[in-house]
Amino acid sequence: MMQIRMFGQLDADVMARYCVYVALGNMLVAAAATVPILIPELGLPLVIEKWPGTWMFVAYFTLLICGVLGFLGWALIYYLSPRILRKRSVNKFLSLTHATFFEGSLLTVVTLMGAVAGYQGGTLLHIGFGQFIVTRVIEWAVIPIGTLIMVAIIATMIGVLNIILSPSQ
Repeated sequence: MMQIRMFGQLDADVMARYCVYVALGNMLVAAAATVPILIPELGLPLVIEKWPGTWMFVAYFTLLICGVLGFLGWALIYYLSPRILRKRSVNKFLSLTHATFFEGSLLTVVTLMGAVAGYQGGTLLHIGFGQFIVTRVIEWAVIPIGTLIMVAIIATMIGVLNIILSPSQ
């Protein structure tokens, strides 16, 4: 049986290492996002206390859960696949597509939710604009957020297919 190998194979342990690096990078992004909360002049606790400022919390925990724990989970899957599933290599194209599209969509969603909907909307509400105006200002970000969440779901499915379709050795 002939097997199509687009861009060749990638060692599963190498892909696990890549996922750990991405998780560490996401930890740094999360730490950097925490710093503004500690600066009282920015007044972020006042912005965060009600909608739409609460989107900043959602964005932050999305980054922690999907970006840090998610990539650590993928690192574990790639690390264990040779040991448990006897799959020593994975498709390089699918692996890099999975990681790139997931990370790209994740960071963009987190930015749109945190900076646009959360910070900008919360700040406008805090300085006195009504909810109708605030909603109109941030509504443009809703469709890109939903679209990019779908991209992240598709990227996850690509990762699962990559593990399933990788040859056993």
